[in-house]
Amino acid sequence: LKAIVQRCQWPGCDRWARTSQADHLEPHADGGTSDPHNCGIHCPHHNKIKNDGYTTQRQPDGDIAYYRPDGTPIT
Repeated sequence: LKAIVQRCQWPGCDRWARTSQADHLEPHADGGTSDPHNCGIHCPHHNKIKNDGYTTQRQPDGDIAYYRPDGTPIT
């Protein structure tokens, strides 16, 4: 994924992918697979804040939707 994605995919973040991590969109602990369709590239900060209730979801068009803990989308 890092060869395709140049920067953290979180909206508004511009950290380079080389400093980022592959992140399960559906958490592995919840049955998420490790295939590329279930992964995004996120910097360590944005990978970690998912533990605070932020969520991500792959959309049918391949984009990733991002949500705050209250469910409102991040654009």
